[in-house]
Amino acid sequence: MDLVTDDSYYSGQRKDSMALIKGKKISYALEIGGGVFETLSAIKTIYGCKVWGVDLVEAAKDDSINFIKGSFEDSRIQSQLPDGLFDLIIANDVIEHLVDTQKFFEVCAAKLAPNGTLILSVPNIRNLRTIYYIFAKGTFPRLPSGLFDRTHLRWFTKNDVLTFSSGLFDSIESKVTGRLVPGFLENSLLAELLGVHMLFSFRKKKS
Repeated sequence: MDLVTDDSYYSGQRKDSMALIKGKKISYALEIGGGVFETLSAIKTIYGCKVWGVDLVEAAKDDSINFIKGSFEDSRIQSQLPDGLFDLIIANDVIEHLVDTQKFFEVCAAKLAPNGTLILSVPNIRNLRTIYYIFAKGTFPRLPSGLFDRTHLRWFTKNDVLTFSSGLFDSIESKVTGRLVPGFLENSLLAELLGVHMLFSFRKKKS
């Protein structure tokens, strides 16, 4: 996987993802691919929970984060995260960088406590810009960041993510967001054509 050298790529608090937590009781939280972990630090402050972070880049500024440097796909990294502990796992714009999408959901299910919550943000490939580039421009762009980020290995539609998660998780909420999508349209087909991010909240299925 290619690493980006621009520090701004790894920063930014994701309030849109945090809004999906909706006041749940959280004692232990894990963020995957959090960069400087501004989102995780905010979750820790709001919920008073203990926090873990995993990322390839050692950029965390909060010393209270139990930080593990490495890939979440690495079994050695996975072994350092307790099974059945976390009330919340959050992964913003992560799964498109991974080799094995199904394995990601399996590991998250193993690490989550009963009724634990998984929150994801995924770039929305169903965006109309995809049609424009492929059919009008005749190219699939490889850009420094965004929907066509050159470091992406996979692209997903909303249905793809729901299919990958279905055997292990119950879907609580999903929506597509972006500056062109008003709130009342976040669950519409129009949102899928105009939105930039897909947001998902899942609950671990009961054994």
